[in-house]
Amino acid sequence: MAQLKPTQKISSQVCINCQALIPESQNTCLSCGFIFQDGTKPSTAGLSQLPVGKRIGEYLILELLNLEPASINLYMCEASQGQTILLKETLAESAPANNLRQIHEILQTVKKPGLPLSSELVEHDSRLYQALEWKSGRDLQSASESTDSLGQKSLEWIKQLCSLVNELNLAGAVCVELEPANLGLDAEGNLFIRDFTLLRRIPLENETPIGYSLYVAPEVYTNPQDVSPRTDVYAIGTAWLALILGRALKQTDFQERYLLPPARLLNQSQLPPEITRLLSRALLPALNKRYKSPLLLKTAIEHFQAQQATSQALRERYEKLSFLAAWTDQGMERENNEDNFFAQSYSGPLGPFTVALVADGMGGEEGGEVASLLVIETIKTVLPKKISEICAKLAISEESQNLATVAGYLKPLLVEVINKASEKVFNEASEQSRLKNMGSTAVIMVVIQNYLFIANVGDSRAYLARPTLKSGLVQLNEDHTRLAELRRKGRNVSEGEESQLQGVLSRNLGNTAVVEPFFSSFLLQSGDFILLCCDGLTDSLTDEQLYEQINTTSKNSLLQICFNLIIEANLAGGHDNITVALYQHP
Repeated sequence: MAQLKPTQKISSQVCINCQALIPESQNTCLSCGFIFQDGTKPSTAGLSQLPVGKRIGEYLILELLNLEPASINLYMCEASQGQTILLKETLAESAPANNLRQIHEILQTVKKPGLPLSSELVEHDSRLYQALEWKSGRDLQSASESTDSLGQKSLEWIKQLCSLVNELNLAGAVCVELEPANLGLDAEGNLFIRDFTLLRRIPLENETPIGYSLYVAPEVYTNPQDVSPRTDVYAIGTAWLALILGRALKQTDFQERYLLPPARLLNQSQLPPEITRLLSRALLPALNKRYKSPLLLKTAIEHFQAQQATSQALRERYEKLSFLAAWTDQGMERENNEDNFFAQSYSGPLGPFTVALVADGMGGEEGGEVASLLVIETIKTVLPKKISEICAKLAISEESQNLATVAGYLKPLLVEVINKASEKVFNEASEQSRLKNMGSTAVIMVVIQNYLFIANVGDSRAYLARPTLKSGLVQLNEDHTRLAELRRKGRNVSEGEESQLQGVLSRNLGNTAVVEPFFSSFLLQSGDFILLCCDGLTDSLTDEQLYEQINTTSKNSLLQICFNLIIEANLAGGHDNITVALYQHP
């Protein structure tokens, strides 16, 4: 499949009638039908408009909808039986007429509630007329502004749009363009499509040019042979983006003819990162990375909705905390999330203590998700209780409560719970063939008073962010990868070896019942940040980019910083699941 290259450009002019962009090689705007005149082409005028009160067959013209004569004139009419009709008029022997015939044929084949009903085609006096039954109702854009454009209703509207477009795709057609102005809501609140301007059969006919529109996918102009249901996923995405923005798309939303990433256009403080990811994937310029069909986009939205209650509860919990937050996202390319996390603060005999952990699962279709969940559930069930017991013992002990003393208790405890989790994963994988070879990484943070304890197995990482550090950010643990092991032994690694060994774990939970974790302890300063994350974040962003996002607490909460880290990783490709936990020491 041909790919769209960022260097490709589309030379264009702006339609003075509707402001759409039209390639310079064309002299007709197929968004509104306006015909251009210039010194290099024969002067052509639009069709003369019929007056109000004139009758075409059974249709009485009530209103002219064009601003001026165009290649397609639009009239609001009344049929003889009282129905309101949108009447389209063009020359019978013209490219626009061929398009109207094709649209009529498709809509006659696919008759579904919510789709336009093309009543008939009529030829009269060398002109072709298409009659569409007019659907009355609220404009979708204004309806979204009066509700919550990110709320459940809007998600339901986009799902309904996906279903309608999918029906056309199944009939071998693509909508190509879905302007919000052509979308409405009926009295019951269900979405409908009033009209199509660019409904086409696949494959597109090369001889039929398509005027440039802000709501049309790039491949329509650069690689029309690749137009597919993915093209309609983009069209749905543009309509969805316009609804969230609360306005029509405009040229400043684009750079070099390509739509800016939604994360750069939207207010991220009000937007769940999952919505940004769903929207971003629908609008990717590379069509092979978009959702394959509107139906798959609908399924992805439903998956998000199914987890909304849990996500909202987590969000509310972390919004109440000024020092702790965590979040996870499946990324742009994965169809499920094999990461899991836990982050919570507790009261203890030595004062509050905090536990956070991130696990990155691996092992087939569902093994990775099962493995990481087993790790999280096993550790969070045991660790906080054991820490409380240690703190109680230290509170009445005559031992000095310095870092070394507390570390002497925490190290064997962390080794114990990590091996308990590894044994649990190992046994489950041994007993169920569908979970064979599953495993997980784990990185754990425990903060007691001013003491920080880190333990890990695998390549999930722990970082300290402190403004006084030279680089601002330093890794606190070690990666258990084949590549990192060779480097720790002082081995010079060739580029070929580095590429081959990148991401190959030398240790993980579940590969064996017993595993040796890395352990370290540190003294914290007020204002220090501790970041736990999986390789989905560190493979996408540099240490400098991580610190840049963390160092924004003056304007962002810790939860928003977690969201921003995930969003930036998705902007960088989002090839893997992305999980972060962030703690700030008081």
